[in-house]
Amino acid sequence: MVRVRSNLSGHEGAALDAYHQNQKNLSAMKTITTLKIIFSVVLVWMAYVVISTSLASSLFEQWDFLGAIPWMRATLWDFYANILIIALWMFYKEKYIPIKILWTILFVCLGSLATCAYVLIKLFKLKPGQGVKELLVER
Repeated sequence: MVRVRSNLSGHEGAALDAYHQNQKNLSAMKTITTLKIIFSVVLVWMAYVVISTSLASSLFEQWDFLGAIPWMRATLWDFYANILIIALWMFYKEKYIPIKILWTILFVCLGSLATCAYVLIKLFKLKPGQGVKELLVER
């Protein structure tokens, strides 16, 4: 967006700057709201999938069979690689070691349920006008 201010008075220029800042804040708010909805839907969906699957089939009874499937082993390695990436981001974001340990355990044990919960907590802690940059980078 190009701003033309050459013929604007100080008051008009300030009003234009305020307008652009307001538009930027609105855009950030829409993005954060969209992310809250997406992560909430994924959290609820994954809770449903995990609970319904657990009721229909015991992972512990199926472990030997599942562990023998090469794609299942590859999927587990993929899962833990993703957990490592998410945990590194969380280690950057969090100050306290006990919190880091707790979230790491939750990520490993609960997978996307814990990941969605963590991201939702961070999304709801954002101040008005903050966006994805603050979500990802600010501590």
